[in-house]
Amino acid sequence: MRACPPPSPVLCHTRSRDGFTLVEVLIAMVLMAVVFALGSSFLTRSVASSSEANGDSRARAKALEASERFATDVRSARATGRDGTVVVGTNALIRAVRDDGNLYDTSGTVLDWRDVAVALPTRLVLQSDVVDTPGFERPECITWEVIAPSSASWYLQRTVRSWTTRCVTNGAQLERTRLSDIVTGAPPTRMFSYDIARSAGTYCTTVGSIAPSSSDRNRIVAVSMDYGGIVANGNKASITGTANKITLRARLGADYQDAMGCLG
Repeated sequence: MRACPPPSPVLCHTRSRDGFTLVEVLIAMVLMAVVFALGSSFLTRSVASSSEANGDSRARAKALEASERFATDVRSARATGRDGTVVVGTNALIRAVRDDGNLYDTSGTVLDWRDVAVALPTRLVLQSDVVDTPGFERPECITWEVIAPSSASWYLQRTVRSWTTRCVTNGAQLERTRLSDIVTGAPPTRMFSYDIARSAGTYCTTVGSIAPSSSDRNRIVAVSMDYGGIVANGNKASITGTANKITLRARLGADYQDAMGCLG
């Protein structure tokens, strides 16, 4: 304690030059807490944003992989009964396509000529040669389908099995791939849609169909897959209309076009 300088005669207390008052310490602590809170909030938002971006990139990568595999499977679709086998009757394929009937070879054996076995809004089964198996020249049965573990989640799956007649029974499983993460939300009611060729005079018109009938299945000329749901932000199941339309090459030949009534 020392006397204050003139002109005031009042004595006062002064703090040590090496210390801080309690008020100053409290103010510093409050400021540090504010800075720390702001920094933590920014870091949390940055991590969340980065995680969301990574999840979105992964979903887009999976969607790209799915679209490429889908295009290969559909373009490569072919049935064993149309691989140069001698068919009885010049109009046999016409009758088979238009009436969904059978094809026979010269020995009377029923030929498996349907490259598209199942065509539904959430399930597609076709014959396509995608696995190189030495000594085995038949195509495989490939199934694309929406799998729903619950009413509020789903994912896209591709299964490859060894060939069976018309792919109506399950052959040996060769591959099974989940082509999307599990998506949270109601499963889509339409993943696949189909372009149908209908005879209109001397030409064919193309009409869209979500679920073709059995006879229309033989007139499918292109298949679309809507994979927008697996590219959606986060795990939200929202179909955004990202479609991928692929033409069935095996049905572009003159014999099949004529069978559908598209050559006049």
